[in-house]
Amino acid sequence: MKACRLNAIQHEPSMTERRTTTPDRVFLIGGVKRTGTSLMRNLIGSHTQVAIPPVEFGFFTDYDPAEFGTPEAYARALAHFRAGSRPERWSLGDIAIAEDGASARDFYCAVLDAFRRQNKPTAQYFGDKSTFIESRFETYLEWFGAERIRFVHMVRNPFDCYASTKSIPHLRHWPSYAIHHFCEEWSRSMLLGLSLSQRYPASYRMVRYEDLVADPGPIVSDLCRWMDVPDETDRMLAGADYERKSNSSFGDIPERSHDGENSVVNLPAGGRLKHLDDREIITIQSMTVGQILPLLHYDILGGGRDTAPEVQLSCAVHQYLNLCGVRSVVPAFFRQIATASRTIVTMIVERARSA
Repeated sequence: MKACRLNAIQHEPSMTERRTTTPDRVFLIGGVKRTGTSLMRNLIGSHTQVAIPPVEFGFFTDYDPAEFGTPEAYARALAHFRAGSRPERWSLGDIAIAEDGASARDFYCAVLDAFRRQNKPTAQYFGDKSTFIESRFETYLEWFGAERIRFVHMVRNPFDCYASTKSIPHLRHWPSYAIHHFCEEWSRSMLLGLSLSQRYPASYRMVRYEDLVADPGPIVSDLCRWMDVPDETDRMLAGADYERKSNSSFGDIPERSHDGENSVVNLPAGGRLKHLDDREIITIQSMTVGQILPLLHYDILGGGRDTAPEVQLSCAVHQYLNLCGVRSVVPAFFRQIATASRTIVTMIVERARSA
């Protein structure tokens, strides 16, 4: 981690501001990119009791929890944060961030709590929306315990999700968003979410993007009950605390008032197929369909236009081998098998316990 000079604080913080706090509850939103995580942030973050920054924290991308453990490491992390773009993008101003911490958890809480105090001081809780943080759920369990966590995992049909991803110029050129990498990340995220939602139903919930945009009111109201906060559905649907209401990568949201569900495009699952070519369709089919789509209540598509199923699979495997090489394919294959096996065993055990 690069050490940076801590920006001067313009006022003397109170002792309360200098001390790290232990939240009664923390609200987390994760999932694969382009699954509606920003939409869910706008909804939950517009509740009067919850403060979530408008730009991802990206803690596990920019910081290594293993590097914490001493006040010096904490101070370096704080200096690094202050020197970056997030203080300005979060409108932190000269707000003091607690300086008495040492652990990764202390730093994580101190920064998010600073956002809450500066931008929404009447809110009781803070939260974080960052893609792929579902893979860090075990860390959150160690930090907060299951009873304090409310984790919403966003889900989206993989065909639409990849179509949305490839339509963003700066994403489609990233190696990690080649079609085979996307399929592996999407499958791993979904299997992990299915497992965690079975194990921790009071702490972890999966929400399908398609259901949310089709009829958002009942889902938001139910989320309020699950999160144990007052029902503020109308305020949340309006995205009251965020200027940017929509986040479509296609630029196809018509100019209109952003009052609730009108801030998103409501398309049925698979509505973006026209943006994918046959190679992409059959690759997604072969790598993600299996038992995953039915578990998420998505229909299995009929194939890449007029291509026979056996030809689709053959072409997908051939394309995958060409893209990845055998050395990459074999580890990815066994990771998928291992993850799927753990998920199935966990679901069987949990159902047996509840029987």
